[in-house]
Amino acid sequence: MPIVKRYNPSAEYAEMLSTTPHDGGTKQSKNDTWTTAAHNAFSNEASSWYDAVVPSSKDMQDLVHRIHSYSNMTQQTTFEFIYPLCIFATLFAFAVVALQPNSFAHHILANPREHPKELGIGALALVGIILGILLILRIIIWATAEIVSTLMKNASPRVRKKMNTQPLPTTKTLLGSIFNM
Repeated sequence: MPIVKRYNPSAEYAEMLSTTPHDGGTKQSKNDTWTTAAHNAFSNEASSWYDAVVPSSKDMQDLVHRIHSYSNMTQQTTFEFIYPLCIFATLFAFAVVALQPNSFAHHILANPREHPKELGIGALALVGIILGILLILRIIIWATAEIVSTLMKNASPRVRKKMNTQPLPTTKTLLGSIFNM
């Protein structure tokens, strides 16, 4: 028997499919060996996919630390960046609904002088929906900030060490070499 046995997948596959008896030292049937090998192959493939798709907690902590330590990213600046997009999306959705031929809004907008009460209710509903969406956006931003703060308080020692020693590169550092000639 050799000291080092090389892995040979074709020989192993042929052995699993073979009907001749062999002395492997175990009393497993060929079907059990095939099931075990298939199970191991599937579990290895699944764990590889999981590792590729789901980042490790250390990587996530590093990412959260970088976002948290960026001084220009505050709740206010995030809200100021996102709220015009939310208002635009709401108005766009309202316009799509209003322009449908069978829509109640289309009926009101066809002759607004005959439906002043419905027009006022529609305008108030639109303003209420926009304010509700902005409130929900503000709550989501606040909750995200609280979660990030909690994660940073419970950060691992490796991440804490990076917090104190590794500043984020500035735009001047990143782009300075490009524009310096």
